[in-house]
Amino acid sequence: PSGAGKTSLLECLTGHHPPTKGKIYLNGRSLHQHWGEFRHVMGYVPQEDVMHRDITVYEALYYAAKMRLPRDLPDEKVVETVERVLTRMGLAHIKNSIIGDEEVRGVSGGQRKRVNIALEFLTEPEIIFLDEPTSGLDATSTLEVLQILRSLANTGTTIILTIHQPRVEAYRLIDNVILLVSGGKLAYYGPAYPDAPDYFSGFFPKYAYKKGSNPADYILDMLELNKTVDHFNWQKEFLQSPYYTRFVQNRLSQRKNLQQEQSKHKSVKRALLTQFVHLFSRYSIRKLRDRSSLLIQLLQTPVIGGILAWLFWKEGYGIKTQTEVTAFKHEGLLNLIQLQNGIHATIFLMAAAAFWFGCSNVAREIVSERAIYLREKRTGLRSASYIASIFAYQFLLASIQTLLIAIIIWPTLELTADFFAGWGILTLIASCGISLGLLVSASSKTEVTAISM
Repeated sequence: PSGAGKTSLLECLTGHHPPTKGKIYLNGRSLHQHWGEFRHVMGYVPQEDVMHRDITVYEALYYAAKMRLPRDLPDEKVVETVERVLTRMGLAHIKNSIIGDEEVRGVSGGQRKRVNIALEFLTEPEIIFLDEPTSGLDATSTLEVLQILRSLANTGTTIILTIHQPRVEAYRLIDNVILLVSGGKLAYYGPAYPDAPDYFSGFFPKYAYKKGSNPADYILDMLELNKTVDHFNWQKEFLQSPYYTRFVQNRLSQRKNLQQEQSKHKSVKRALLTQFVHLFSRYSIRKLRDRSSLLIQLLQTPVIGGILAWLFWKEGYGIKTQTEVTAFKHEGLLNLIQLQNGIHATIFLMAAAAFWFGCSNVAREIVSERAIYLREKRTGLRSASYIASIFAYQFLLASIQTLLIAIIIWPTLELTADFFAGWGILTLIASCGISLGLLVSASSKTEVTAISM
């Protein structure tokens, strides 16, 4: 039932959170104590479709592969891996389609779910967890997703997923099922069909399972009976059943005799520069594809430059300074006070505009894709490469923006300062704006908060 703790259990099993009681073992070794060792043999597919929506299906998988696969793997092997996963997931015919979202039309919801799953199968993990991979899908799409997972399980991959009331054909594809009741209490663990419905039929003969009906619907109805039948507890009944002895107690006793196996997979992260190159390439493709936003960013520069030039037209006298230096001693320290006069007001306004360009361009960058960042961080993403890729692109964009405003202002107001030195200073100011904008974005919980700050 909803709220029984399916997602909480999954978060413990995947290493997101340590359990408050008990331990989790993988190959006889503690999962949380050897998390760095096991993270690369495990895949995790979140309930939400966490991926960039403004790139194609192929691009999403290709750049994910470049980030996750071994660094010494040739590019043709990476492409071959991506093509193989696309075929296995039934996505080959839409590989050049934009993924899309609520605003931009793209692939269907079921196809997007498959892309979400495909991202984890690039590294062919030995065990993969999925948090309600069929949520929001119709019955047909749900069956398609589970059929794909069934075929992958048949090749040797262990698949653990949470699911809520699948149709009968989908339920029959499952090997074993864990059933929880409110409070995260175990009501059943064992074979899914026909054992599970038969197990529950034994308690209330008048509510016996009818062959041909949906076992998932039947089981869920039975789990709710403890709310109407006094002094009946599904957890207590299961602890006294032969299923508990066979599938829980016996396995716990066997675990103590298991030889602790060392994982063959080693934690491998791509080099900082290698990750930066791939991230910068992906980020550039995404931003250049959003032509309307890019056009607005480039058009605001001549607009601001034109306004400043019109306001101060023929009024400036360049950057001429009169410096009066006064030296005095105070407690043994020599201080210099420089009084500068005659700095044209346009210089300040250009600097303010340059800072605005940098800050406004990136205020939403990190906060808008925090979920994607956390997912990729789990698979080896380096934070420095991620930040550097955003900064590098935005620095190039800010350089163009400040160049355009300098080209307008310098000849119009006959500024005597060196043009390239002025442009360089404006670009440095813009880079300070980028840095502050990234700080604001990383510190904000929502895009609205980031824009307000």
